[in-house]
Amino acid sequence: MRKTIAIAVLALLGACTVVEKTGEEITIEHAANQFFVAEVKAENYCQTLGRHAQHVMTSPRQSSLLFVQSSVSVFRCVLPAPAKT
Repeated sequence: MRKTIAIAVLALLGACTVVEKTGEEITIEHAANQFFVAEVKAENYCQTLGRHAQHVMTSPRQSSLLFVQSSVSVFRCVLPAPAKT
């Protein structure tokens, strides 16, 4: 039982949720200390469009389930920068 609860808590801490996908923007809710997880999810989404994820903004921390603080980050899918020669 304790092992199951521990696994569930770890899953919640590392989880992030896509709140909205609108064309070239994606909004992701994530644990406040897990920005990297949201960034990877946004990058994966933008790669399906042949683009790169650019961070637009992150909301202030908010308390949520089990006292875990969460934030919402917005990313825009932009064309990759041209290679420098």
